[in-house]
Amino acid sequence: MGAETLRAGAAAVPITPLDEHLGGDLYLGGYGNYRSRPAEGNHDDLWARTLVLGDGEQSLAIVALDLVGISNIQLDAIRSEAGAATGLSPAHILIASTHTHHSPDLQGLWGGTPEAYKTHLRQQTVRSIIEATADQQEARAQAGSVQLTGLTRNRRGWDTTDDILTALALSRPDGSPLATLVNFAVHATVMGPENRLVSGDFPTYLREALEGERGGLAVFVNGAQGDSEPVASGDFQQARAYGEAIAEATLAALQDAEPLSGPLVIADQPLELPIENPLWQTMTDAGILEYAIPREDERPHLPTRVSYWRLGPADVPSGLLQAVSVPGEAVTRLGQAIRGCLTARHCLLLGLTHDTLGYLMLDDEWMTGRNDNYEESVSLGQKAGQVVHVALVGLAAEDQ
Repeated sequence: MGAETLRAGAAAVPITPLDEHLGGDLYLGGYGNYRSRPAEGNHDDLWARTLVLGDGEQSLAIVALDLVGISNIQLDAIRSEAGAATGLSPAHILIASTHTHHSPDLQGLWGGTPEAYKTHLRQQTVRSIIEATADQQEARAQAGSVQLTGLTRNRRGWDTTDDILTALALSRPDGSPLATLVNFAVHATVMGPENRLVSGDFPTYLREALEGERGGLAVFVNGAQGDSEPVASGDFQQARAYGEAIAEATLAALQDAEPLSGPLVIADQPLELPIENPLWQTMTDAGILEYAIPREDERPHLPTRVSYWRLGPADVPSGLLQAVSVPGEAVTRLGQAIRGCLTARHCLLLGLTHDTLGYLMLDDEWMTGRNDNYEESVSLGQKAGQVVHVALVGLAAEDQ
């Protein structure tokens, strides 16, 4: 098989809490104070949805978890186990969180979850990667993008959000749909803190609508959503309507989709993000925050990585897809700066991928009073966003 020929596989495995995980020790993340939102039951299933893509020489897995976030302890375990079981490089297993605020707290910020649920989550996520890897078959790829306005607002007071929706569609040689990856930047917070039921929020309904129209498996990965929130708010009906609106935009983007081929080019770079916010270290030392934080020379930092990958020949912009990963919540202006280093007609900015390390922004936006500096208060610090930006610009430049 030549590098122009693509193979793909997809699988979805539920990560919904079981009955034995509920009952008081499983807290929902994303809203409220510590231990203020114990889960009262399940409304809709949460999923580990995996897309494996390869060209016979390189391969990667994109895993979307219906979680507000997940700690590096859990991520390292999943990547290690899945890599050993599939032969995939752990660095090429890109695990993202959809950022639903109605999911179990796998970071410890809001009260955490029972150990039994963490084990269940790891096993189910690894299973989804194994199944998607085993499902690989020859595939055709297309990409489409559309500007999607009117569904988001910038909570930091800027007049724009990252409103580019990009979809990657994969089909079998006979034309039947295999999978659709949707990338769009918006908090999964249509429903508010009053909800106590486990739910994927709007991504659940986005995927259901897309699968109903196209077939195959739908995967949603968030973008530079650090300051992008939905204009809609309310209950499950509002979440459904919002998800269906994004599904409709996805179908519109794919009407003018352009074909892609190999090769698949992958590059990644390990990073060390300095922890300048003492709250991170204090919460870790107190056993609240579930992160492994190494110390060197008394300067705490978090090891992470960023990834860049390209699908298609570099000299054919119309048949090219570029993608980058951001290990946290990039705000709009950082997302736009990262997009500025990409040259392809279709680009994926995979947010909350590889890690969930708080908000990331450019230096000139730091502590300017926007949104009462909320994002700054729960970030690693001023330097983290710049480190990520410089690394991704460098990886993209190396592929020019």
